[in-house]
Amino acid sequence: MNSLQDSTKLHGVSSQEGYLDEVYQNLHEGRVENDFEKNTLSTPDRDSNINLPVIGSLVYCESSALDFAAIEVVVMSLVALLLCVGLTLATCGRTTDVSSNILMVTMGGTKSHKVPFLALGRGLVSKGHNVTFLNAFPPDTVLEGLEEVTPPGLVFYVRNYTNWDLLGARLRGEEPVPPVDIMRYGFQACEALLSDPETHDLLDSGRQYDLLILDGAYPECALGFAHHFKAPFMYINTVGFYTGSLSIAGNPTPYSVTPFFGRAFTDHMGLFSRAMNTGYHVLLQLMHVFMVRFFLEDILRNHFGPSMPPVYAMSRNVSFTLQNAHATVSYPRPYLPNVAEVACIHCKAPKPLDKDLEEFIYGAGDAGFIYVSMGSSVRSANMPEYLRLLFVRAFAQLPYRVVWKWEEGGMPDLPHNVKLSRWLPQQDILGHRKLRAFLTHGGLLSMFETVWHAVPVVTMPVFCDHDANAAKAEVDGYALRLELHELTEEKLLWALNKVIHDPRYRESARQRSLLLRDQPEHPLERAVYWTEYVLRHKGAYHLQSPSKDLNWLQYYLVDVACLYLVCTITVAFFTSTLWSLATRKSLFAAVSRLKAD
Repeated sequence: MNSLQDSTKLHGVSSQEGYLDEVYQNLHEGRVENDFEKNTLSTPDRDSNINLPVIGSLVYCESSALDFAAIEVVVMSLVALLLCVGLTLATCGRTTDVSSNILMVTMGGTKSHKVPFLALGRGLVSKGHNVTFLNAFPPDTVLEGLEEVTPPGLVFYVRNYTNWDLLGARLRGEEPVPPVDIMRYGFQACEALLSDPETHDLLDSGRQYDLLILDGAYPECALGFAHHFKAPFMYINTVGFYTGSLSIAGNPTPYSVTPFFGRAFTDHMGLFSRAMNTGYHVLLQLMHVFMVRFFLEDILRNHFGPSMPPVYAMSRNVSFTLQNAHATVSYPRPYLPNVAEVACIHCKAPKPLDKDLEEFIYGAGDAGFIYVSMGSSVRSANMPEYLRLLFVRAFAQLPYRVVWKWEEGGMPDLPHNVKLSRWLPQQDILGHRKLRAFLTHGGLLSMFETVWHAVPVVTMPVFCDHDANAAKAEVDGYALRLELHELTEEKLLWALNKVIHDPRYRESARQRSLLLRDQPEHPLERAVYWTEYVLRHKGAYHLQSPSKDLNWLQYYLVDVACLYLVCTITVAFFTSTLWSLATRKSLFAAVSRLKAD
């Protein structure tokens, strides 16, 4: 009998389906936590509290009264004790028992890049490590053992760079963040960071770091820190569909089934889609090479000296990548041994909402409520007035309560069934038993949280990877996708009612949630384990593939194909020549005989 069937019997459920139904119901209604959340960051020596009641025999057996049975109990007790101690010592040997100094760096231009780092940072701190986290967003809370460094120069640059009109651009049919702006961010943000006195203080502090953890999106500038501190480095690839940092390290990323993260492609593409997908990938690579070669490497050498290695040479030497993805919420991909999927590294069980919000939600009775949020990078309050009125009029017609993340004050025409808030505890809301649907921009972390808590979704993509995330969710059957520039009250109401009343959407969300949760450990545990693995093995370079050192001609065997082609042409040429000579000689002999006759 397999383990799932055994687990089914233990839970008193007659079938696997019944067991999954019971688990899902308990998780979604918050009655119990699953094993991931209960055992998160439990150390390998969590079972070392050995409870051996038979040892009591040693106390109560008098030496003069020992019979064979008592001796047997004593011997077996000693054997059990020795075995348990041995197992405990062996298990403890796998942990990183020395506190390490770790530097985390993200150059990400939106606050969502910070979330996976904070989750991993908390996990590492709980294991006794000292973590320094350099980023562009001042901390909201303070965690002992985790020091955040936010250089004012970088904070100022990112704040001004991201003062964009994303919604307006999307509504006008424009590219919300043009390619030129994406390219210039890489080197301008780097100059802002490295020119800041607070960054100089960190570099000149004399601290030694055992490991650096960099953001796989825009890691180039942070490679200078790895060179300066002479430490191994690894990535958290925060943008799950982005493959640039993976392919540089030798990981296979076939464009035929690897959709470009900035467009609404899936892993099933026809000829035209594959041609477009390949074009986007190649164009992005060319832009990246141009930005690195002509701008960023000069900046790095100015700040770290002429000994700074080329960016691509350093990038290939990454020890490990924590990929913010999972086959159930992104796409199945072939990964090398130094890559681990950690989607939902930050996901957790919902907590009770505050009294005011809870009362508002329960005021709807059995109808429930809808949650509306455009994330941290897209400000709902920046939408044009006509679009705001569209939402207000549509929400007023719903029989549900609406909880809307709105970054400014109230609205004079706010319907009675709508509640605004500048900030909301998203995971606590997504895990609420009365939530009926989620209206969102389709950000990666929001989509992960949606699946984790099994909520049907209506997406309205705005920029970056939103289109790719929305396309994947729609293919998986738990989401509907709307275009902002085509949005009407009727379309919005139809989409919300569709995902709420059509049971296929909730069932798909439920099944996808069970698939995402069905892992041997919580993604955070996995991330902490592999981070400590890299620490234990001084960079774990044995996991790297030699493919990272091949150029594209060698990797795709273009040179081998050319060799075969040259050999084939050469053999064909000589064969043709010999045949021509042979036939010519035969013909000459035949003519000579005819003349002789």
